[in-house]
Amino acid sequence: MGGGFGARLGMVLEPETCALAMAVPGRPVKVLSTREEDWVTSPSRHPGKYWMKMGFKKDGTPVACDARFENYKGAYYVDASGTAFTTGAWLGGMYKFDSLRYRGLSYYTNQSICGAFRGYGNPQTNFVMEQMIDRGCAELGVDPIEWRKKWHKGVGDDGWCMGVPYNSCALDECLDRAAAAIGWAEKREKYKNQTGTIRRGIGVAVMNHTSGAMPMLLEHTVCDALLHQDATVTINLACSDMGQGSHTTLRQVAAETLDFPYEDIHMATGDTDAAGFDIGAHASRTLYVGGGAVQQACEDVRRQLFERAALELDEAADDLYMEDKIIHVKGASNKSISVQTIANQGVNNFMNPETGQLIGQPGQIQGYASFFPPHNAPPFGATIAEVEVDMETGEVKVLELVNAHDVGRAIHPGVVEGQLDGGAQQGLGMALTEETYYDEKGICQNNSFTDYKMFGPSDMPKMTNILVENPDPTGPFGAKGVGEAGLVPPVGATA
Repeated sequence: MGGGFGARLGMVLEPETCALAMAVPGRPVKVLSTREEDWVTSPSRHPGKYWMKMGFKKDGTPVACDARFENYKGAYYVDASGTAFTTGAWLGGMYKFDSLRYRGLSYYTNQSICGAFRGYGNPQTNFVMEQMIDRGCAELGVDPIEWRKKWHKGVGDDGWCMGVPYNSCALDECLDRAAAAIGWAEKREKYKNQTGTIRRGIGVAVMNHTSGAMPMLLEHTVCDALLHQDATVTINLACSDMGQGSHTTLRQVAAETLDFPYEDIHMATGDTDAAGFDIGAHASRTLYVGGGAVQQACEDVRRQLFERAALELDEAADDLYMEDKIIHVKGASNKSISVQTIANQGVNNFMNPETGQLIGQPGQIQGYASFFPPHNAPPFGATIAEVEVDMETGEVKVLELVNAHDVGRAIHPGVVEGQLDGGAQQGLGMALTEETYYDEKGICQNNSFTDYKMFGPSDMPKMTNILVENPDPTGPFGAKGVGEAGLVPPVGATA
């Protein structure tokens, strides 16, 4: 039970538990692991060796990139070669190199198991790729932000998954707004000729990610939207929420689609026997794919409502509009019917004894969607970090971090910023403090919160989040996924 950030996408204790249950048929079996045991048996991010070489023309044109990533999987082939592929996919999806070669290798090791983890290969690539770009810009004498604006991929270019071109991108705006917020030009000028033990620097990194993993993986969510006789709606689907606010945003999508108050939308989740199919929580998909399913199911409810109202009012459905859950005829303010009347008549349907006709249209209205997204709507983002380095001890302090992300449409800005904050915290930990150590016998030496150094609240720098809204044509109200994106560019910007 429990787990997030990808750690429970694969099986961990389930095989052992099932084997034990088979050994004692008819008896309950419970398997518990300590925190220290869970640390080394649950999948974590793939470590490895990354080699990369880039070539540029004197005018800055990116000519070629050659890269190889050796990722260490532990003793089990969890997720197969997924990370070996995606690490190169993020590389290929970022810049307009004339030629690119990437090779991903996976090795078994006598270390902790590795599998899915937030970012899924993207942070590893960002750490290396963005440092290489900065080295090239330094050699060429060009501004790293201006180079990125000129040579990053955008609308119409082949995306991270070849054959699926980008259909929205606001990365230029992300870079411009992040630079203005942190004072990029002024600080670069201030820090360019430093001496002494304590020195400061400013770095930038950009990223592309994904909203669901279509077409690499199956993306499919089923949703039912049931209209009750009191004109409230219950959304039934299997998308999970572990506190990140997914159900809040899904309710918002339903309310906006139906034009109902938020309070009139209820969620029925957590029962996979009652809900339709959902592939699970991965690849920043819940709002993009789950929200698409909710939107489609609620559009079905709204269509049925207007069809019934048209029959009751003897008007064409196109001549109707809804306000405050009352459906009116355009240009005829005296002709209307309430949503509650339609919903109540559908459930409590009786015959008029005087006319022998049914009162209203019979049948409870229920919307349905079996949703397969048409795209993966990649989000883009830029991070600028200001750091202070002790040149004698190597101690690094991150003083300020600005995240500017193309999120499509921020359905719930607070939820989006929460994801960006948490992602940055994990990204800084990856870049600066987090590492698993083993002794000569392969025994993990720091599998506890005492010995494994993660960034805490007091370690975090001053942070600014900038939400750049550039609605994607395939997302629910233009939204893109943001669950993983916030972790990626802080890694490269800090490095």
